[in-house]
Amino acid sequence: MEYTPKEELDKRVVRLQEYLLEKGLSASFIIQKADLFYFSGTTQSSVLFVPAQGSPVLFTRKSYKRACKESSLDNIMPLNSNRELPDLLRDQEITHIDRIGMEFDSIPTTVSGFYQRIFPSTAFSDISKAVRDVRTVKSHYEIELMREAGRISDDILREAKSELKPGRTEVEIASHLLTIAYMAGSEGPAMIRDWNRGAFTLPMVLSGESGAIASFTDGPLGGAGISSLVSFGPSGKRIKEHEPIVIDIGATYNGYQVDVTRTFSVGEMSSSLMDAYEATLKIQERLIKELVPGKKCSGIYRIAEEMAMDLGYVENFMGYGENRVRFVGHGIGIEMNEFPVFAGGFDTLLEEGMTVAIEPKFIFPGLGAVGVENTWLIKSDRPEPLTMADEALGIV
Repeated sequence: MEYTPKEELDKRVVRLQEYLLEKGLSASFIIQKADLFYFSGTTQSSVLFVPAQGSPVLFTRKSYKRACKESSLDNIMPLNSNRELPDLLRDQEITHIDRIGMEFDSIPTTVSGFYQRIFPSTAFSDISKAVRDVRTVKSHYEIELMREAGRISDDILREAKSELKPGRTEVEIASHLLTIAYMAGSEGPAMIRDWNRGAFTLPMVLSGESGAIASFTDGPLGGAGISSLVSFGPSGKRIKEHEPIVIDIGATYNGYQVDVTRTFSVGEMSSSLMDAYEATLKIQERLIKELVPGKKCSGIYRIAEEMAMDLGYVENFMGYGENRVRFVGHGIGIEMNEFPVFAGGFDTLLEEGMTVAIEPKFIFPGLGAVGVENTWLIKSDRPEPLTMADEALGIV
């Protein structure tokens, strides 16, 4: 098992502290799992206290011994109850904390209310966007982890064709691909920053009309799922010949993910669907040219939408009808849906070191979905693909 190096954690904490000082905040409490992992190197039940100046303190309830092993932070303390935090901070001679930041985008009101009760004289501010911004540009260490995740995803997709046989169910194929993923070194389910998302199944294997079934997620693909509770992803539908089969997977290595989609069919699809798939490749090819520092994410989305219109597929682009989603890509790293977002109104400028997934897809009611997705590293001259599985339509 690989642990986050101390120099990585130190640099990340410094960047957060720069924001705290800029906004006049005394400190921050980091408790959201992905953020906790990013700044401390562990996801054990903990509260990370990051002062605007000075060393952070990781207060850990369970498991303290494991947190000490996983995190390279200098100051890790056992915590019996979060109610002890005010006293423990005083023991550390930390008393001037009049303004504290927390990640209110993902913390329930009951939790934030609890912190406000135990620190009654402290004002609390939302720092969720700042925390996500800090995580947007990846270090060399993070990029290497994502490169390895990309290699794992390529291994999974190379095996995918052999799993596609008429009569097999989507869930059956997905379960085999998940086994392959584990065997190849992936850590399994993706971490997603969505409140109340509930249960879902990965990888996505959607065949024929299943690919056009909308669900509650903010992505273009939904799927029937396996029940009304797990109403997203692969179902018990059996795959057939000549229909599109979309496989959307995420491989994870030491906490870092890539996102990749490929389209397959058992026997050739109809010429109209094959033409649509070629159109997604054309959109991707055009967008790749825009993935350089200084380009505006909203502008890249507009290019994609205009191309979909020019190619005659705008009504099917990233969904259909009221279920269309208005983006064509997203940041990725520890979580599947990081900043930036390639959508209208997101005027973030690309920077070297960002890692993003670009996913042009078309949805056709009653027929299914076609599309492609790859994860890219933004570099000074042109993007580097972190996922490199064959993009040709996978005809079995």
